[in-house]
Amino acid sequence: MSVYGFGGVPNWDSHADKNCFNLNGLANAEIEGTNAILATYRQQLPKIKLSGPTFFTPVLMKFLESVEAVKESQIYHVLLILTDGEIHDFDKAVN
Repeated sequence: MSVYGFGGVPNWDSHADKNCFNLNGLANAEIEGTNAILATYRQQLPKIKLSGPTFFTPVLMKFLESVEAVKESQIYHVLLILTDGEIHDFDKAVN
């Protein structure tokens, strides 16, 4: 599954969009399995300089793109967002 980070600048790519970047630091955001996702999160979090404000819309749009790309495959998609609770584009994200 695709795993993205947001709300910070990863030290492996200072030009990355702080509102949506591949958490694994690779060109492909795919990480297989829950254990691998948790391990990647723990490994990468110290390498990310957290910075606000927090916007959900870029992550939501990336998620929608990935769902649209495989909509004919009839598979389920789950979106899980971990955040500190402060969302700066709440109305836009809801829309």
